[in-house]
Amino acid sequence: MSIMFRLLVQVYLVFMVMNIFVNADLARISCKRISSSSSSSSSDTTSSKIASIQNKATSVDENLINEMNSYWMGTISIGTPPQSFNIDFDTGSSDLWIPSIRCLSSCDGLSVVNQVFAEALNMSGFNGVSDGLLGLAYPDLANGGETPLFYNMYAQNLIPQPIFSFYFNPDSSVVPGGELILGGADTSKYTGSLAYVNVSTQGYWQFKVNSITAGSTTTICSSNCNAIADTGTTLILGPTSQINALNAALGATYHASTGLYSVSCSSRTQQGFPNITFTIGGQQFTLSVLQYFIIVNSGSSFTCYSVFGVSPLTNVWILGDYFLSRFYSLYDISQNRVGFATSISYNYAPYVYPQTFQSTTSAASTTHSTTVSTTNGNTGSTSFTTPTTTVSSMVNSSKTMHRGIDWTILFSLIVIYIRLQ
Repeated sequence: MSIMFRLLVQVYLVFMVMNIFVNADLARISCKRISSSSSSSSSDTTSSKIASIQNKATSVDENLINEMNSYWMGTISIGTPPQSFNIDFDTGSSDLWIPSIRCLSSCDGLSVVNQVFAEALNMSGFNGVSDGLLGLAYPDLANGGETPLFYNMYAQNLIPQPIFSFYFNPDSSVVPGGELILGGADTSKYTGSLAYVNVSTQGYWQFKVNSITAGSTTTICSSNCNAIADTGTTLILGPTSQINALNAALGATYHASTGLYSVSCSSRTQQGFPNITFTIGGQQFTLSVLQYFIIVNSGSSFTCYSVFGVSPLTNVWILGDYFLSRFYSLYDISQNRVGFATSISYNYAPYVYPQTFQSTTSAASTTHSTTVSTTNGNTGSTSFTTPTTTVSSMVNSSKTMHRGIDWTILFSLIVIYIRLQ
C-alpha cells in the first residue's frame, strides 16, 4: 500500500538496564509542536520533531516537534556522551528499538532495569523521519516476547498508576503542542468526562465502536465496529467497503496513483460536507470538514484530501493522529480500557481562503495560516506532482512502520543506561 512503510530491519534484541531517575510519581511529557519543511532519510538522525524529558516536582516533561500533523515524537539520548534518537511513542506496537550505536548509556531521568530493546543494524525502504519506536501496546505484540518499557516502569514503582494518556494539539503556533503523561492524566487538557470502553482484544488497544455515521442519514458501520487507538498512525483507516462508503458521502474518489481519496473543495459549500461521528462508549466524537480534510492549493483551485484511508488490518478501524489530536485519550492497563474526551484544542481550525469552498460563507476558524510545503520530503519511491507530493509525504510519513516489519533477530546481553533528556 502506498500509505504504508515497508521496513526491513536487522536488529539485536538487547537486554538492558535503564536507570531513569525520577524525583516524582508522575512522568509528564510536554510537547512542543513545530512545523518543518525539511526532508529526511533513514540515514538522517536529524528530525523535525524533537523531545526532551526533564525532572519536575511532580512530573517529567518532554517537548515534541510535529511535522505537518504527521508526527508527534520524542527524543531519547543514549550513550556517554549522549547520542539522540527521535522516537515515536506508539500505542500500536510494543517493542523499543533504535539504530545500533553499540555503546553504554547513562541516564538522569527515569530508571528502568532489565529492559529489552532492539538495535536496528540495517533499515531499507524506511522513508520516515523517526529513528525508532517506543511501543506502548500490550506485551502480546512484542516481537521477542520481552516486557514493554511501560510495564517495567510500573513494576518498578516509577509511576503511581498503570495508565498513560496523550494530548495532541493540531495548532502549530502553540508551544508546547501536546503531552504524554506516564502514570496519570491531565484533566485540564480535556472538557467533560472521559468515556471509557473496554479493550475487546489485547495486543493492540482494540475496542468496539458503537457506530460510525456520516451526517444524519448515512451509516458507515452500524454496531460493534472493531477499532484500535494508534498514536503510531497519522490517518484514520478502516475496512475497504466502509472507507469507500464514507468517502462517497464526502464526494471523494480514490486515485490509485496516490493511494488517496480527494474531492474538489469547491464542489460543495463548507457546510455541505457532512460531519463524521464515531460513537464510543455511548458518547459521540464528531469530526467536521476542517478536521478531516487536508486542503491543498492546486493553483487555480483547492483540493480536499480525505484523511480516511484503507486499513491494513482486516475489519479493524485505526484511529490515528487526525482523530487523537481532537480527542484526549487515556490507556488503562489495570482495567483494560481506553478513555476518550473532547480535547481543549478540539475547535482549532486553520485559516480557510474564502474561495476554497463553493460559498464564501465558512465556519468560524482561527486566524492561523496554513503553509503547505512543496518540498519532496519523505516520499519514498513514488513521484507525484507538487501539490500531491506534499500530501503524499504526509501520508507516507504516517507512522504505521510497526506494520509489516521483517525482523531478523539476534540476541545479545549488555547492561546499559538510557537517558531521556
